[in-house]
Amino acid sequence: MKDGSAFFSTSIAVFASIVALLAASCGGGSSPKSTTGAPPSSAEHHASSGGDTATPSAVTARPEGHAAVGEGIEPATTPAAILEQLGQVRKTLASAIEAGRLDEVHQHAFDVRDLVVALHERAQGLDAAAAKRLDTISETVKQLAIQLDVAGDAGDLGRTRTHFAAFEAALDGIGAVQGLASTTLAPARPDARTKPQIVSMTGELIDPQCWFTHGGEGEAHIGCATMCARGGQTLMFLEKSSGRTYPLIAVTHGKDPDDEWIPFIGRPVQVQGVLYVHGADHALVVRKVTFKDADRRKS
Repeated sequence: MKDGSAFFSTSIAVFASIVALLAASCGGGSSPKSTTGAPPSSAEHHASSGGDTATPSAVTARPEGHAAVGEGIEPATTPAAILEQLGQVRKTLASAIEAGRLDEVHQHAFDVRDLVVALHERAQGLDAAAAKRLDTISETVKQLAIQLDVAGDAGDLGRTRTHFAAFEAALDGIGAVQGLASTTLAPARPDARTKPQIVSMTGELIDPQCWFTHGGEGEAHIGCATMCARGGQTLMFLEKSSGRTYPLIAVTHGKDPDDEWIPFIGRPVQVQGVLYVHGADHALVVRKVTFKDADRRKS
């Protein structure tokens, strides 16, 4: 009987521990987006993001898993010069991994990828064997850059080192591409990505569904636009002077680009951020939003 009582007591204790663990787990998750409350003033929003700095925190401070959004790398104008750039970026990436700075892996790995892709797409005059070898290397580097990005985001140093070893082996093969260093580059394609720009623009954050279907904008449309954004619709920025619209893109993987900016929907604002252009397409990473006219703010 004593053994049965002890077993029963132990079972109760184990059950209580499991319940406590589940409760802690649920409590530690992210809470749903609030649907009530007045929008903050720009000063309140700024202060909540870590003090009197030039840009708000959740977007401008280095995001988890990534270096802050940078300007990428501009490939040089000759293969020999690109190969020199490649050597420098490889050293920078190796140093970051060796020091455990995995938040820098994303930027450097994709810089390497972009340099290799520039060589692959634009090198002229290679014979068939050299062109095929470069094609294989380029595809391998693109895949491994993604794997490095994922491992770095996860903070997995062991997996990052494993992928980096394969990355380096693929890159070493570039030196064996016959005639690459002495060849020439074709002009960049007209629709190639251009260097990201730091911008400041005046306009309004809008819901694209209502803007494109029936021109919904302004304070009268705040309720509907907010509902759409909370339902998963990605916001756009409408630049008033030009009438151009820019979809918002996230500063990092897994980040909702709307999260910080929903309280600013439908009112005149000044935005600062990074503009990305690919041919005729434009997109905006927003780093800071301030109300253009404080009197228009709802309270």
